[in-house]
Amino acid sequence: MIPLYRHNLDGNPAMSLLILKGQENKSKQLFVLYNKPAVENRVKYFSGDYPKNVISGNPLKNQEILKQRIVNALQNDTLVITDCINRPITISRETFVNTKNKTDLFDGYNQTKTDSVATLTGRYYIIRISVK
Repeated sequence: MIPLYRHNLDGNPAMSLLILKGQENKSKQLFVLYNKPAVENRVKYFSGDYPKNVISGNPLKNQEILKQRIVNALQNDTLVITDCINRPITISRETFVNTKNKTDLFDGYNQTKTDSVATLTGRYYIIRISVK
């Protein structure tokens, strides 16, 4: 048995830290998150406020609105960062319910791995999205 308080199961803590750093230096960033509620709650816990520069990369939502938000951000020289690509596949209730591919949202863009974090469930990547 492994005590989970000592290890990360996913990349949410790394994304939360990246958002907090961006808030400190006032960077123009948009985060497209795999698990928006979990990351938002971590950021609020540490900063006292929910982040305003995050959107859900959930394909069950209106994908055209998500794509437009990304286009607008890139046109305004905003750094677009996601954790939705190249995620380890784990067996969970979430993966049984959500079978759509989140990476379709980023087709037609450059995808540059900027960082990664090793967890108990595999390696999670932080990826910068940019115009081709």
